[in-house]
Formats: sequence, structure tokens, C-alpha cells
Amino acid sequence: AYGGLMSKTGMLKTAITPLLRWAKTSGRLIVASAATTIGFNVAMADPYVAIIVGSETYRDRFKQARLEPVVQSVSIAGSGSILSSIIPWNVHGAFVAGVLGIGVLSFAGYALVIWLTPLVLIAAAMLFYRNDVIPPEDDPDDIYGEVPDGPPARRTSI
Repeated sequence: AYGGLMSKTGMLKTAITPLLRWAKTSGRLIVASAATTIGFNVAMADPYVAIIVGSETYRDRFKQARLEPVVQSVSIAGSGSILSSIIPWNVHGAFVAGVLGIGVLSFAGYALVIWLTPLVLIAAAMLFYRNDVIPPEDDPDDIYGEVPDGPPARRTSI
């Protein structure tokens, strides 16, 4: 509800306008989308909402930059999902704390993979993926497809 409210009321666009102004190049766009998704993960306490809202927020910018959809996917999912397990009030952080029986901050300092993954993914995206542009003869709207207006229809038979 929080993510939908932020998106529909325009508060989200207002909050990230400085980042959108800064993200003029494809490399900066990758960093901005990753940083925003991390911020959403902290603020919204749910990695799935952070990924969805982050994807919707930057979708048009990635299309304008003519970057392949995989670039957006790498920059958002790689930064938004893995860090959720070291945020104490996040769904994943609470789950991990319950399973391990210790506080999230007790093991966060030792979670080297969790800290390094977003940095490595951002570096890889900036070094390799930022050159994955949609060819001039292709339409980015066709490549990205339409935004679904709801969940997929449920199949009643196999």
C-alpha cells in the first residue's frame, strides 16, 4: 500500500527528481536505479515492493536511453533483493533473524557477499551492460512490451 500510495500521489517522482536529473548517461542511470532500489528496500521494508516500484520508476528512462531490458533487470534486482536480508525491519531480515536466532546486525558485518554483490553488479553493468543498446531499427516500446495492468489471468486447466 505504501509503494502504491507513493507512486500514485507523485511523492515518489518528487523524491527521486534529483537522481533523475543526475542520471544523464547510461552509467549514471544504472547507479541511480540501483541506489533508488536500495533506498526503497530500506524505506518500504519489502524487497518485492522495492523492486517493482524501482522498475516502474526507471522503466521510461531505460527505454529513452535505449538500453536492453536486461540492463535494468541487473541494476535493480541485483541491488534490491540481496541487501534485504541485512535490513532488520525488512521481511527478509526478520526471517533470517528468526531462523538464525540472532539479530541481523550481529551477522551483517560478516556478510561479505551481501555487501559486495551490488557493487560487483553495478560495476559489471557499467562496464559491460551499458553498451547493450537496442538497435536503431528496433522500437524500445516493442522490446520492453506493455506494462501489465494487473496480475496474469489464472489458468483453470493444465
